[in-house]
Amino acid sequence: MKENQSIHYKGLPLKVALKDVDKKQGIITGYAAAFNNVDSDNDIIRPGAFKRTIEEQGPEGKNRVAMLYQHYRDHILGKPQVLKEDSKGLYFETKVLETSWGRDALVLYEGGAINEHSIGYDIIKVQREQDKPNVLLELKLWEFSAVTWGANEETPFLGMKSKEDIQRAVEQIDNLHRVLRNELRDETAFDIELRIKQLKQAIMDYQDSLQSPAKGEQEAANKVFVEALKNHLKQ
Repeated sequence: MKENQSIHYKGLPLKVALKDVDKKQGIITGYAAAFNNVDSDNDIIRPGAFKRTIEEQGPEGKNRVAMLYQHYRDHILGKPQVLKEDSKGLYFETKVLETSWGRDALVLYEGGAINEHSIGYDIIKVQREQDKPNVLLELKLWEFSAVTWGANEETPFLGMKSKEDIQRAVEQIDNLHRVLRNELRDETAFDIELRIKQLKQAIMDYQDSLQSPAKGEQEAANKVFVEALKNHLKQ
């Protein structure tokens, strides 16, 4: 079936998405999307979904697909020199432009502060069945972005739900503090400082949620764990 065209956003975690960052050459290689896995939107992207976009709008076509910073259309990092499908997903190679946004993005990548890539796309063909994931058969790709913390309207920050979330938050806070030691645009530095505050507050909120009457050893262990993290964050 055909879908009414309306731009969507879908993120891919960096541990899956990033292949290499060559800061000296300014080249980023990795994956903008993955195939054949059910994502958090209950969607599956099938191989071939980007075939027409690549042929018509990719580097060998009209060269209209751009790599952006945080999905902002005026923050162009570059256009992919390579854009293709392989068995894993949508692979790209982009030489980042020597702009302030580009320099900041490379620093954020290298410091581990960018944690996913995200695509902006229209759904052209989708297969839907009740109680099953949506199968995305054809997508029109407009752009893909380096996303520092999934900051777009489709993927809001929803807070901490588990010890694993807390551990990832602490790792990101440490990475963001390291990134702040670099020379960055004021706007980028402000966004990073805001994110650090958000993550710390989320950890505090998670601890508060554990203050209800103890329900067993696991709850007590969680409280000890979060308290140790609080002490770490004060260092």
